[in-house]
Amino acid sequence: MNEAIKNRIEQVRRGEVPQGYSTEFGLAPLAWHRIRLNRVAQKRMTKNRNNVISAVLSNSAQHGVVHQRDFFEKDIANEENTDGYYIVEPNDYVYNPRVSSYAPYGPINPNKLGIVGIVSPLYLVFHQNNTEILRSDYLDFYFASPQWHEYVYSVSNQGARFDRMSIDDSDFFKMPIPAPAATEQQKIAEILACCDQVISLKKQLLDEKRRQKQWLVQKLLDPNTEYRVPGFENNIWKTFSLGDLGTFSKGTGISNEDCVSGEFPCIKYGDIYMTYDVSFYDAVSHTETDIASYSPHVEGGCLLFTGSGEDRLEIGKCTAYMGSTSLAVGGDIVIMKPKVQKVNPLFLAYTQFTDALIRQKARVSQGYSIVHLYADDIRKLVVDVPLNLEEQAAIVEILSAADREIDLLDQELSRWQQKKKALMQLLLMGIVRVNV
Repeated sequence: MNEAIKNRIEQVRRGEVPQGYSTEFGLAPLAWHRIRLNRVAQKRMTKNRNNVISAVLSNSAQHGVVHQRDFFEKDIANEENTDGYYIVEPNDYVYNPRVSSYAPYGPINPNKLGIVGIVSPLYLVFHQNNTEILRSDYLDFYFASPQWHEYVYSVSNQGARFDRMSIDDSDFFKMPIPAPAATEQQKIAEILACCDQVISLKKQLLDEKRRQKQWLVQKLLDPNTEYRVPGFENNIWKTFSLGDLGTFSKGTGISNEDCVSGEFPCIKYGDIYMTYDVSFYDAVSHTETDIASYSPHVEGGCLLFTGSGEDRLEIGKCTAYMGSTSLAVGGDIVIMKPKVQKVNPLFLAYTQFTDALIRQKARVSQGYSIVHLYADDIRKLVVDVPLNLEEQAAIVEILSAADREIDLLDQELSRWQQKKKALMQLLLMGIVRVNV
């Protein structure tokens, strides 16, 4: 990176405008064109009549334009009158003009999969009708950039309630897009597309490693399969209830509001669902010491189960706390302290991810919209355990090695995603110019 680029980056970080740049429509070189969207795109006005097309589509930040049934159990087209919905054709853009958690306004996703369907009239559907002055691949990346979302926010109806904020179609199509010459647009799009390709390959590899790890879990933790750790082929396994293998208690207290500040490590049941996998050493949540004093504390080697949730197949998710400091345990968490002379805590934690244990927990859980699993139910769960602690440790090491490989790949994927994000800002603001 040459000195000129470094200086521009530092100026931008300080909130300064580099020489030869403008912030009129988002930071960009003065030499770039400002192309209004209505010069290159047109709203699609084709409406669904008499329910001719039944596939209802949704706009997803992560997945683009997808079938509604991918997010919900069924397609609503057969139950609701979709007359008046807009038809989406291949290469159309679908835009949610209302506020979303992804960005101030829902992302624009090009329908590159060739899906033909309909979307709610709340969405804005449009297609590009001029690619000579603005390449479609460049436009795709610009629509995904932070500067685009920031500019849309700046021209939105900010006087309305936050959850009702929107932008008029006429204002939307007047928005300018800073863009270099077509040759530089092509280079920028090619660089970012290469990042996308690497990210896609990393995701595929990560998914494959996760499938391999789950295969190992199912095979190594079932004594009835032919897969045994070398050297332990003839060792005896025995079926135990979890009550035979440890003592149980319950967490209490500690809400999200209790974790705003403080230094005492704690765990909420939401942390188990959202953050932890098989085990963890350091808590992500902390609370005040006086608040933590009202909750039970555990040391490393304890298993923690979620006692409530929305899905029977996820209820009773388990993680093993293996840290060296005392941990305060919040409500809706069942605590198990394993008898270490009988079972390795990490081995027991891995068994909770087998299909057999997931099905057991689903069968004994109670409730409908909110599902509950109690300590007495968990005590009765049965699990197969090798009597030899060395065999348990050997299985744990194989599965832990798979987890470490997954963690490294996940970190590598995150680095590439951050790299792409940085490149998008540098290239689409013209801070780094591409040699053409």
